Amino acid sequence: MMNRSKFQQFLTLLLVLALSAIFIGLGQWQWNRAQAMKKPLVIDQKIYPLRDLVQVNGALPGNSVNHFVTATGHYVAQFRARNQIDSKKNVNEVSAAIFAVDQCSCAILVARSAWGAELPNADTSVTLTGKLLPSQSDDRSPGGAGEISRLDSALLVSQSKLALMPGFIAVTSETSNGLQLSASRIDFPFAKPRVAGFYWQHLSYVVIWWLMALLILGLPLYTRRIRKNESESGE
Repeated sequence: MMNRSKFQQFLTLLLVLALSAIFIGLGQWQWNRAQAMKKPLVIDQKIYPLRDLVQVNGALPGNSVNHFVTATGHYVAQFRARNQIDSKKNVNEVSAAIFAVDQCSCAILVARSAWGAELPNADTSVTLTGKLLPSQSDDRSPGGAGEISRLDSALLVSQSKLALMPGFIAVTSETSNGLQLSASRIDFPFAKPRVAGFYWQHLSYVVIWWLMALLILGLPLYTRRIRKNESESGE
């Protein structure tokens, strides 16, 4: 009987520790999410070859976003993208284009410049550098003939026979035959980490989960005290 009682106590202790560990872990998870919202964005200034960071098939890897990339190729088609917000919160009309990457049989969407800049001829080899950003998910305009409603290569699948890479490049500079190509560049903001919710909301969950852990840890002591009081009252 004594062994059975000790075994039950052991199981109870094990359950209490397991539940407490789960609640503490949930609190730590919410704490990490809250800190991620406050963490300053650190940008790697190194310039990487585009094909080292992006594959033709699949989604844009999260660890490739906000890197500076370079690629050589030529422009295939141009589209107007309205209501694009730059890093200074200004609204712009952007010249977006399909850029065919050399030795790849693939292409990527680029935000080349402010609308109105002349696009280099299709037979002109261009080397561009820019920020690699995720495709936009929300429409900025209704779209229409010669326009795209957002910077998203999925909208242009029917416009090119080349396989389109995910994401887009916000061009910062271009060269052709060793000469710099001038254009009015749009300074797109770097993409911010996507963490659902609000900072104080995550902190409130931290408090809730850790309070639950304390309650679970204190429950056996409370139960033991109640039983002791009942035993003393019975005597």
